[in-house]
Amino acid sequence: MSEEPSSSESKAGEPSEAPAAPFDPDAPRKVERLGFGANVTEAAKHIKKSVDSQGGKLRASDKFSAWLVPCTSVGLMAAVLCAGWARMAISIICLASLLYYILGRIGIVRTLSERQATLIWHILLGTFLLGIVFSFVYLEIVNRVR
Repeated sequence: MSEEPSSSESKAGEPSEAPAAPFDPDAPRKVERLGFGANVTEAAKHIKKSVDSQGGKLRASDKFSAWLVPCTSVGLMAAVLCAGWARMAISIICLASLLYYILGRIGIVRTLSERQATLIWHILLGTFLLGIVFSFVYLEIVNRVR
């Protein structure tokens, strides 16, 4: 009676590749550690690739909020040209638009692992603080120029 090779060995007696496991988004991936500059560059490339492949797939309700970002940018440029109460009104409308945009997308955090959700929270918090610091620096420069 001839002996058949086991399922983990090929006919030549060498181990064969195991069948691919199903993709698990929570499983840690091996990602090469890079320096600061290379890491930022590779992250930007990854985000661009993701936006190119997934950016057009929006729900109908998301399309409205997606238009809020460019409209808010235009509104903020208009606020610079206005004075007094008009500037305040435009700024409040822009603030409300951005809050609606962020809160409309924050629900996605429920689908992330705890580690991913924590990282997203840190990025969101850091971006918020960056905006505040940028505003202080900008206002200080404007006050010095006057």
